[in-house]
Amino acid sequence: FVDMSSHPEQYAHTYKISAVDTCGNEGPLSPYHRTMYLGISQGNTSGEVILEWTHYEDESGQFQPLKYYIYRKNVPFHPFYSIIDSIPANLNNYNDHPPAGMNYYFITTHRDACYPSSIDKEVGGPYDYSLSNIDDYEINVGNAIVKVHIDIAIYPNPMKNTAELTYYNPNN
Repeated sequence: FVDMSSHPEQYAHTYKISAVDTCGNEGPLSPYHRTMYLGISQGNTSGEVILEWTHYEDESGQFQPLKYYIYRKNVPFHPFYSIIDSIPANLNNYNDHPPAGMNYYFITTHRDACYPSSIDKEVGGPYDYSLSNIDDYEINVGNAIVKVHIDIAIYPNPMKNTAELTYYNPNN
């Protein structure tokens, strides 16, 4: 189910789930789950970023996270984030000193006891973790904002056996 009215970049949502049979009869509602909302602000010192999020909540008490995992990337179209730290689940804020430029963050938590479909215990399976929204923050360097934009040309198109890639390198 995709909640089209959801605004995860603005606030946490609370959900209860039910099943509907082929006759249209709805079953009982599940205990609620409340998502995590991540917000980012400028810290007290230059280059410091403060991450704050709402705690993940499970009304049933069956999903009790022990840690929150903090992920960051600073390449916009790169598909992978790196875990930068983990903190106890009773905390919900973190101060970071990321590299200059645009940085993207999300927070995750998972059950430490059960990994039903994963080899990697840092990631977990699809049924045992919860993710926050993805938020970004641009770090100033001095008085200038550092932005990375690279125009790339790949040719010929269509390619046969080889292709050439060209881009502007400001550092020669």
